[in-house]
Parts: sequence; structure tokens; C-alpha cells
Amino acid sequence: MNPKEAILKYFCEMDIEMLEMVLDDGRTYDGARKDVFLKRLNELFNKFKKNNDKYLIPHNGKSIGSCGHNGISGYAFVGNNSRNYLELIFEINGTDVIDIASCGYFKRDETDIELRKEFSLRIGDDEKLNFFPSIWYIETLRKCEDAYFELLEDDVGYLSKKNYIDWLKRHEKFYDETSIPFDYYQGFEKFNDLYCNISVISRFLKYENETEQAIKEFLKFDPSKDEYLLEWLMKYEGLIEELEHFYYFWKMEKIKDGYLDVSEENNVFLLVKDYKNLIDFKTIFDKYDDEMGRKYFLISAEEWEIIEKEADENADLSTLKFHLKRRGMIDEMGKVTIREIEK
Repeated sequence: MNPKEAILKYFCEMDIEMLEMVLDDGRTYDGARKDVFLKRLNELFNKFKKNNDKYLIPHNGKSIGSCGHNGISGYAFVGNNSRNYLELIFEINGTDVIDIASCGYFKRDETDIELRKEFSLRIGDDEKLNFFPSIWYIETLRKCEDAYFELLEDDVGYLSKKNYIDWLKRHEKFYDETSIPFDYYQGFEKFNDLYCNISVISRFLKYENETEQAIKEFLKFDPSKDEYLLEWLMKYEGLIEELEHFYYFWKMEKIKDGYLDVSEENNVFLLVKDYKNLIDFKTIFDKYDDEMGRKYFLISAEEWEIIEKEADENADLSTLKFHLKRRGMIDEMGKVTIREIEK
């Protein structure tokens, strides 16, 4: 095999040890030393493997944009199982690979490839061979490390909201300053990832009191009585929409020993009990909303087409309220009157 063939083979096999052997020690890849490039590449290989990919399938393409590699050929590497993918350009001289780099303007020769999540090779400006740290960078890096180790010891944290709510407030402005999208420094990444992962889920804590109240109201009536159950479901349809993205985080497989795993980048675990009302509310709502939906959404495909055409453009056709109004089961006060459903 010539160098190009060997490198492509070991890319597809995700064999980082063989790539370490065949890549040139004297070259930079995406502006970084070989060891730095391979470290970042191996992180992506591990993501593919975590999704049960055994190998990557290469698809030809080329850079078509202003990333400095315009017209240079490369590959979209697609996971054989996950269909996640990584796009890289390969700068070739004869049979030698001069450079391998990420490209934000990559066009695949084949347009009908099944693709899912894109993985990006990210080399920080501070990881590149020509980087010279400024006083600002050194000081900011120190602040990132100080903030990070306030929460995590040995890169692991089992946290309750008492640990991180004040921390998030104190470092909010600093996070905004260090997460500017046009400047990427790997040294800031651990702090940025930690802050982002915790802040995204903690925003939902503001709904704890409202979900607690909803649960208390639910426990006061007999859920076998449709009129009471329907009124409760309609009352909290808006709240369930606000919580739509929260439930991505508390999949049961992510919960262990009472803690929720919220990060692929850090070993960060948040106390599930802090989100108990949100989880309980969602569990109750989903169960009965599904049950009532099956009962009161009974319409034919022909009917559905008519409804879509005639409905107000602002109407949400997926809500119970819309379908109960359509059946004449809600009065002006929002009270539900149960009517026999025609089969």
C-alpha cells in the first residue's frame, strides 16, 4: 500500500495506533502537531464506536468554500451502524498525504447518502503549532481552570442544585466571554462544556413549583372521571410544551444511583431528586394525555384533511383542547361535558 491507501484504510478501521505509525511526524495536520491531531481524531472515533460502529465508509467529495481548502478532495466518513459522519479534506501530492483538515464547506459527490449526526474535528487555535499565548489567553485560561475546579474534583462531580445554582450565576458573564463562536480555544473547552451542560438542564428548575402544584391538583380528583381529567390536561398543555426539551435529559438509561448523567464530555451527574416534580408531572401527563388522545382524537384520514384545510392557521391540531372544542365538549367557561363518541 502507498501512504495514501494506508491512511485511508486505517481511517476506515478507526485504528489510531496504525495512523500514528503511518502519518508523518514532520507534518502538521489541520495546523496541529500529529499527536494533537490524533488525540482529537481518537475522541471522534470513540464517539463512533460508542454508537456501535465497527468501521467507517468513505464517500468522495471536495471543499467548495472559503475555508482555505477550496477545490481539495476529501471524504465523508460514515459510521456503518449509526450513519453519523465526519467530513475531512485530504491534501494529496502524488501518493503522499500532505494535510488532513476539517472543512465547513464540503460537498459530497453522492447526494443520496443516509446521514444522521455530523461529528466535527475541532482543533483549537491554542493547539496549533504557530500559536503564541497572549497575556489575555494565559489569564483567561487560569480563570477557566479555577471555575471548573470549583465544581469538579478529579473531573468528576455528583452535584445537587445547591452546588451549582450560585456557580452558574457568578460565572454567567465569564462564560459568555469565553464561548464566542468565532474563536475556539481548547483550553477553555472543559469549563465551557461544564457550564453549558449544567445550565441547559438547570433552566427547567423554574418550573418545579408549577409542576408541584399540577401534581397536587391531579391528586385531588378521580382520574377515571373524564371531565376532570380532560380539564386538568388542557390546563397544563402549555406547561408540557415548555418542558418539551427537558425530557431529553432524563432518559431512564441515564439515571444511576439517583443521579442523572448530563454530559458526554465531563463526568457530571446531577441529583435527580432536584427535578422530581418535573419528572413526576411528565410521567402522569404523558400517561393520561395518550389515553385521552386515543379516545377523543378518533377521526378518519379524510376528516383530518378537511380539518387541516378549515382550521385557523394558528390552531394547534395536536392539542386536546382543539379536538374537544371541535366535538362541542367545552363550554365558554372551559368546562368539559362528556358526550358519547361515535365509532
